[in-house]
Amino acid sequence: MPLSATHSIVRGAIAYLKAIVPDDGTPALPVAHADTPVIRTYNDELCVCYLVDRGSNLRYVQNRDLEREEISADELHKIGLRNLWEQTGSRNARVQPYQNIFAVLMSGDFEASLILLDRLWEHDFRQFVRGDYAAALPARDVLAFCDSSFEEGPRSCAISSPELHRLVIICSLRRFTFDATGRGNPKRPNPYEGSQVR
Repeated sequence: MPLSATHSIVRGAIAYLKAIVPDDGTPALPVAHADTPVIRTYNDELCVCYLVDRGSNLRYVQNRDLEREEISADELHKIGLRNLWEQTGSRNARVQPYQNIFAVLMSGDFEASLILLDRLWEHDFRQFVRGDYAAALPARDVLAFCDSSFEEGPRSCAISSPELHRLVIICSLRRFTFDATGRGNPKRPNPYEGSQVR
């Protein structure tokens, strides 16, 4: 849902997973800290940024927004996860099986970011995978997963998406599970709702 001009920028933020651009030594333009997007490291190759839906475009949350609204980066992250969770209902997230691979579809933009929502992996997706997960995130709007014991899993994802290159994540986290009790239902409880945010 687009954010109106009267609302807080930060309160509309959605957590957004993105590839880290490697430093190749190319000179970059200096930008004041206040003008840079808020970035949280996820791992060596991925980071979390925060986007606000402005209707016709998406805007990055910048450090100046945190300062102006007196919200910490940790509070922003909780808000971003809560709003990402809400997107799964409003954008009708669903799992589409293809042989032993499962694609998560959600009308573009935030599919890969769903890797951030433990609730999906701990409950909703568990019906599809019994063991550990293997997940592929080749683009912002693509998330595919399978059981890590399925040898062809990550390779099959790579065949269907040649740009996959370094964004394959093998998740050996048994905490990742998913039961579809509320898949696509915007009225289901939001596990990220309990965050204490001013």
